[in-house]
Amino acid sequence: MQQQQKFDYAQFRKDLKTKRVVELNLGLRPVAEEMGFHATTLSRIENGIIGVDLEKFVKACNWLGVSICDYFYTAKTKSNAKRRK
Repeated sequence: MQQQQKFDYAQFRKDLKTKRVVELNLGLRPVAEEMGFHATTLSRIENGIIGVDLEKFVKACNWLGVSICDYFYTAKTKSNAKRRK
């Protein structure tokens, strides 16, 4: 029986904000513009107010320099998942 894949939205949001604020010391506007969407949208995604559609998710993962697969897991693999720094 195949296990259902789940999306780790909390980790995705955390990674976005950490790279933007801690690693790069950038505001919302320049990062959102680089990704191709509005700063308000990025803020709402980072704060969990709205979900992320596939197009924005792919653009954000490209900006993060990670694969979209990094945010999907099964219940079995989440506790053993290799986390990035």
